[in-house]
Amino acid sequence: DMVMHKFSYKQGNLGLYETVYGFKSQNSQPFCNHAVFETIKKVDGNYLSFLLNIDEPAWDLRKYKKNIQFVNFLKKNNCLENGKYKFKESNLWFDILDYQSTKTMETGIAKITSEQAFYMAQLGYVVIAAWKNTSKNGRPHFVTVRPCEEEYRNMNSLKVAHVGGDGNGIKDITIAFGSRRLTQINFYCNINQNFI
Repeated sequence: DMVMHKFSYKQGNLGLYETVYGFKSQNSQPFCNHAVFETIKKVDGNYLSFLLNIDEPAWDLRKYKKNIQFVNFLKKNNCLENGKYKFKESNLWFDILDYQSTKTMETGIAKITSEQAFYMAQLGYVVIAAWKNTSKNGRPHFVTVRPCEEEYRNMNSLKVAHVGGDGNGIKDITIAFGSRRLTQINFYCNINQNFI
């Protein structure tokens, strides 16, 4: 709640420099990335497992150039544009989470179902719901799944901590992502979370 309601995250779903200073950049980051990153840092002493063990936000590919396996993974999971490898920085955290979940025994990051996401959140684990936007100018979206008093019925049962242009707050997952995207959402959890 503290992260979701910080003033700096209430400017909308564009990057801080765009909204405050008026700069327009295709590489600027949505606030949802930053809010989820700040949340995992506050509650998981093992948060580096989300980030290829680099203690910085995940959205700058240059930091990962020495990790050949990861770069090769990115090339397989991103599109070619005019014959050249094209990635979007705003999607990079999705790619890292997906990559880390291929090595769960080593990293602790697991790709889980929506039902597992519901119950892991109930137990206090950080669960990230992530949607990758592969369109040229579109932005991805990231939220954390919230514990709630209801029972799990289906994915629509999930409540999330949403930070975005249509207002921050606790929302149904269908509101946070839109009903068309529900089948494209991945859920990630650190099963080795070190509770702070």
